Amino acid sequence: MKKRLLIFIASLMAAILVALTGCASTTTLTITSTSTTTATTTVTTNSASTGNAFAIVSTYPLDGGTAITLNDKVTVTFNQAIDTTTLNTQNISLWQGTSSVTANLSYFGSTAILDPVGDMTANTTYTAKVLPGVKSIDGTPLAKEMDWSFTTGAIDSAAPTVVNTFPGDGDTQVPIIQALNPPAEIGAGASIFTNDIDAVFSEAMDPSTITTSTFMLMEKDNNATVGGTISYVSALNSFVAYFLPSNNLQPNTVYTATITTGAACLAGVHMTSAYTWSFSTGGQ
Repeated sequence: MKKRLLIFIASLMAAILVALTGCASTTTLTITSTSTTTATTTVTTNSASTGNAFAIVSTYPLDGGTAITLNDKVTVTFNQAIDTTTLNTQNISLWQGTSSVTANLSYFGSTAILDPVGDMTANTTYTAKVLPGVKSIDGTPLAKEMDWSFTTGAIDSAAPTVVNTFPGDGDTQVPIIQALNPPAEIGAGASIFTNDIDAVFSEAMDPSTITTSTFMLMEKDNNATVGGTISYVSALNSFVAYFLPSNNLQPNTVYTATITTGAACLAGVHMTSAYTWSFSTGGQ
């Protein structure tokens, strides 16, 4: 069990940059860019900044990504809650060359989501742009403009799958104390989860579909639902959902976790079947 925990944390540490609260509201804004500014191809890194400055901690696609599916969305995750009044066509946009791409802009937790109206063009380079006009909920703007580019491939029709979990199916002696560890020094807003219940997906997921309705934990013997909060992290090509129980788990109890078919990737393709795994806790 300890070895599995260490391996799992090591493989995910780079991805766990910011936790997105699953119960956050979702708002959609239809936007059409009217800016005449030519999109640049100069790309700054997507790594987290230090300190408490408002910053971008991850994007999808990554800078330099290739074979991005034509029906994918573009996401940008911040290390703090966003002032949603600053989400507009001037501040977050997508470009094909010097032409802006009409898209729907939504947000979920600390993530902004650009959904192009219609499929993107195959084998084409796109540039996403976030301006300093985007501010945190306390009014702090980004320190500088962030641009990144990617190249498209084909339509995504493949359903996402769960490729790893923690605890693993059949694991025993899982700690009953489920808590968020203190922030780790891997970037602004970063945290490491060690005792929550995690599911790793095969591709980037739509965070608005990772909720307590699609990621559930139950006591196996009596089907009692366990309350908790859901978070989702997409960073460095790791796509992880977290279930953090509201209270300690019961000792010597078998639990079953389920990801339902309501979970969908950014291309809008849902899981074809629910994924379920079980584990048991240890004593006090």
